[in-house]
Amino acid sequence: MEPGPTRLATLAIALSIGSAWSAAAGEASEDALPPLDRLLDRLARVAEVYDGSALRFTAEEVTKVKNYLGGTTTPPTMHLVNVYSYYRDENGVLNDRRIRQSAARSLVRATSMEEIVRIADAAGDPMSEHAGLKGDHGVPAFLSRPYSWILLFSHTSQERYEYSVEQASRPDSVRIHFRPARDASAVDWYGSAVIDIGDMQVVRAEGLQHEDHAAQQALLRMLEAPGDLPLSVEDRTFFVRRISTDFGTEMHGLRLPSRVEIVVERHRVVGLAGNKRQKTTTAARIDQSYRNYRFYDIDLTTDFNPRRAAPESGSP
Repeated sequence: MEPGPTRLATLAIALSIGSAWSAAAGEASEDALPPLDRLLDRLARVAEVYDGSALRFTAEEVTKVKNYLGGTTTPPTMHLVNVYSYYRDENGVLNDRRIRQSAARSLVRATSMEEIVRIADAAGDPMSEHAGLKGDHGVPAFLSRPYSWILLFSHTSQERYEYSVEQASRPDSVRIHFRPARDASAVDWYGSAVIDIGDMQVVRAEGLQHEDHAAQQALLRMLEAPGDLPLSVEDRTFFVRRISTDFGTEMHGLRLPSRVEIVVERHRVVGLAGNKRQKTTTAARIDQSYRNYRFYDIDLTTDFNPRRAAPESGSP
């Protein structure tokens, strides 16, 4: 789950595991939480199906930016419409590309992901023209691969993360919290995902990337530390980016991302020793919405058959 050079890292999509899990969940009382190990086992199976099937699709992506800081290279507002593509290349590496809306007519005639990639190469990356979307001056990078949250529950990720579960406010759902189990890297996440236990799909995911979690912890340490504050305003100002993804589009048995929201908070510590407090303002907001999904080179009746992720009869 490596991030692009100027984008936030990977992130979620899940496949249904059908009624098999519903029956297993029904063994517990209505108010009881399903066992965490069972949840993680089924989520890992979903992640394997997703990762093995290699999604290949395009969607129209609308990105709206509001920059409240002023004095940066990003204008106060931006409204960008691109075509987003997601695929695995010939080397097996997951890729995501954005294609200029002006190339949309060519995309309509495309019948394979290879054609989509060629069109993207010819059109160039539309996001490269917008420096503010690269994260300068506290303005956030846009979220890359919002479909990949489910990979945080793969067997490989489960070796690096620790999890806990609680009841979610959404009916028939649980909230699973995740965080790195040991030394975190720049591409690791701290957050939670709401999972529908009827189909074992991600409904909503929220998180902080490692650098934002570190900034939040540094803020708390400064508030709690004795002594005076640093003289430099910059040394007592912290930016924290909070990311959420809603999976509100259902297609071919899949829940697909419908909206991503990134809110950049600017926290500034003020006051004197013994009377420190923080002033928080919204520095920027990015809204990414998705529609008009189109799949390529995939047999949707087999590649995304939800039963592939369901446990065998009699298994836990």
